[in-house]
Amino acid sequence: MLTVDRSTPSPLRHALYALHHATGIARGICSQPLLRSSWGLLLNLPCFGVVLPGRVYRGGSPRAAAHFQQVLDLGIKTLICVRYGGPSRELRHFAAMHGISLQIFELNRGGSYDLQAATRAARAALDSRAQPALICCDGGRHHAGMVVALLRLLTGRTLEEALAEYILLAAPSPFADNVLFIARAAGELPALAAGPTTSPPR
Repeated sequence: MLTVDRSTPSPLRHALYALHHATGIARGICSQPLLRSSWGLLLNLPCFGVVLPGRVYRGGSPRAAAHFQQVLDLGIKTLICVRYGGPSRELRHFAAMHGISLQIFELNRGGSYDLQAATRAARAALDSRAQPALICCDGGRHHAGMVVALLRLLTGRTLEEALAEYILLAAPSPFADNVLFIARAAGELPALAAGPTTSPPR
C-alpha cells in the first residue's frame, strides 16, 4: 500500500488523498451501488465513520451541501471540532443556523500536540448530553483519528486496537508522530481521566 508522511509535499499528498478517495468510491459503487456509504465523499463527509452507533461519529469538516445534509440527517447535536486553525466560517454559520453546539479544541499548541486538549475532546464526545456528536477535523484522518483513538482508550480498548483503527482510517498517511502521540497517551490517560468532561462551546 502506498503511504505518505509529513515530508511529502502538500500538493502531492492531497493528490494522493484524492486518488485514495476515488479508488474507494469506485470499489464501493462496483460492489454495493445502492449503499450511501459506497459513494464516499460524494454523498458523505470525508473519511466518515461510525465510532459508537447512534452516539458518536467522525469525519472531515463539511464542505459540500451533501455533507451538511448528512450532519442534519444524523441528528448531530454537537460538533467537536479539532481542525487545525479551528472551524471554517461555513461550519460556524451552519452550527449557529441549526442550533448545533460547536465545541472547539486546539490540539496543536506551539508545534506539539496537547494531550489534555485531545482528552477533553474525547470526553466531550462521550458525554451523553452532547450526543449524537461528530468529531471533525479538516480531512477526517489525523486529528479526528487521534481523538477517536483516545476515546477508544478511555472506553477500555487496548492500545493495539486503538492504533490499528487509527492506522487503517488515516490511510494513506498514518503519520508516525501521531502514532507516538497515541502510544504516549495510553500511559498518561489514567492521570487525565478525572478531568472536566467538556469544555464550554465557543
